[in-house]
Amino acid sequence: MGISFFSLTYGNTDHHIKKVSLSVQTSWSNNTVQASVTAQLVDASGNLIDKADSKIGLVCIANTDSADNNLAFATVDGIMTGTQSAPISLPGSSLKFAQPGIAGFALSFGDNDHHLRQMLVSLGFAQHGTSGQISADAAMVDSSGHEASTESADAVLLAGNYAETGMEIAILTNQQTTSAQQVTFSKPLSSAVVMLNSFTITFGGDDHHVKTLGAGSTGWSLDSTDTSKVTIDNARAFVSDNSGNTQDNNASFVNLIVVGIPKG
Repeated sequence: MGISFFSLTYGNTDHHIKKVSLSVQTSWSNNTVQASVTAQLVDASGNLIDKADSKIGLVCIANTDSADNNLAFATVDGIMTGTQSAPISLPGSSLKFAQPGIAGFALSFGDNDHHLRQMLVSLGFAQHGTSGQISADAAMVDSSGHEASTESADAVLLAGNYAETGMEIAILTNQQTTSAQQVTFSKPLSSAVVMLNSFTITFGGDDHHVKTLGAGSTGWSLDSTDTSKVTIDNARAFVSDNSGNTQDNNASFVNLIVVGIPKG
């Protein structure tokens, strides 16, 4: 279970940030998957996230048929910034794709709260023969030298070898636009989903209070006449306060994983 989009808000006002986090807990029975989402946006004065106005987009990718030895799925929680996960078994040493997606994050200034200048979560992957490790880079800073003391990310991994025919992967990097973007696959698709691989949110000019922050894509669709094409909507990172300050679009962006399921 990965994240396609999140928008966390205090509601109709802005505040400092002490902690911002997002986690997804899943369970399944037969072909049914259930997800429980916990999100936090809190300052040191007891101001909390507005649950009614905050939004999380989830995507579920699962193999519901017989075991597929050409695919590997993995979930790893709590990868601290600058570190790697434990080794993950892969479906061979020659891979067609191996991409980590964001499944959650936790960033905290500790006991105090501060303005926000920049917040980021980024995932990487390193292969070592038939195993690999996910790396995480997570940070939250203001303009006065304060840095988060807790910085971690949760991740999912999608990996497939060259014999895998039931899944295709495309990557969109450095996206920051409200315009629709189109990704073309090599074959017609029956469905597609989008996951966050990384995001960077940066206020323009200086640090500020936060009203709303988020990142990802708000939606996607297959082309009605050519299903090898996937249209991605609003691929961007964003932040705002109550004084009209917003993100620096030259220093804010998202990287997205587009997962296509071929027809047949």
